[in-house]
Amino acid sequence: ATQVNDARKTEITGACEEASPMSRQFKSDCGQPAVAIIWHNKDRRAYRMCLSCADHNVRNRGGILLVAAPVQNVRTLED
Repeated sequence: ATQVNDARKTEITGACEEASPMSRQFKSDCGQPAVAIIWHNKDRRAYRMCLSCADHNVRNRGGILLVAAPVQNVRTLED
């Protein structure tokens, strides 16, 4: 439980740590600006992720959203 609390205090700065979908033979980080911190119980670790990778990890890989940056300047379909 201590690790989760520590992860919640982590600032969302830097690049996405999720593997790029283009990296098949070796791990290459996505590199987009991080906007969320996702916790994975499998390896008991928090990862910084961009919006796209965070969404995929929460929906498809059992990731848990710990912290998300405030969304600004979001366009809607009506804009």
